[in-house]
Amino acid sequence: MPLAEKLVETQRLMAARDELARAIYESIGVYLGYAVAQYADFYELRHVLVLGRVMSGEGGDVILSTARQV
Repeated sequence: MPLAEKLVETQRLMAARDELARAIYESIGVYLGYAVAQYADFYELRHVLVLGRVMSGEGGDVILSTARQV
């Protein structure tokens, strides 16, 4: 499956309240949280703009909330 189709399927599963799909988005959030913290060691960050198709829908909310917890 091409990556774009994998994302569409994951978003479909997320809309159906699948726990494995939610775990994918939580993992992305953990990586994002640590990456932003690493960048903050070198740059003075005030705002971070997160874009992309993966951030649309409920999955994007899960990513951001998990990244904030990290």
